[in-house]
Amino acid sequence: MKITVLLEGQTEKFYLEKFKNTYLSDEFVFEFINLKTGNYSEFSKKLEEYKGMENIVFVVVDLDKAENNQTEKENLKKMCKNITYINNKCNIFLTCKNFETFLSAHFENCNDICKLLKIDKKDIKNNENIYDTIIRNGGKYENTLKNLSKENLCYHKIDSKNPTLDIDKIQFKQSGLILLQEYCQYLKSNWNKI
Repeated sequence: MKITVLLEGQTEKFYLEKFKNTYLSDEFVFEFINLKTGNYSEFSKKLEEYKGMENIVFVVVDLDKAENNQTEKENLKKMCKNITYINNKCNIFLTCKNFETFLSAHFENCNDICKLLKIDKKDIKNNENIYDTIIRNGGKYENTLKNLSKENLCYHKIDSKNPTLDIDKIQFKQSGLILLQEYCQYLKSNWNKI
């Protein structure tokens, strides 16, 4: 099952490569496209290229730009709408404030990853070994399911039905990535039904 994953940075790619190998079967093949921006309008433009196709597309992007910017909130709404035009298998995984929030949630007390690992934030960016470093220091994906709440998600899709987008939840601490494994398993189990 090939999935195109649109990303805003390399850290996300490095993490998701290792995550896939650990938590998903070999049936899943991720093709990463790094847009090198968190600009929602750029993601929307890229999504338009897939309109009407059978490709499965995932978007992994931060919510920091939409927190206090009305224009970016509108761009976020458009991006979330554009993904529904591709097909009902596609999904968006948003994180507030940023990807480091999700990485920090791997630790039992959801401590700041930079403080916990005693590294500078710039050393997390483009770190090919970020997943292994988290695991080596006692972090687990399972902790993200405890530390981040589904109720806080501003964008929520766990089946083939239309997703919900609640703009009022943008500033809540969250990451849709807590649903990544569950959603991939849903796709695998229901492939012929959706």
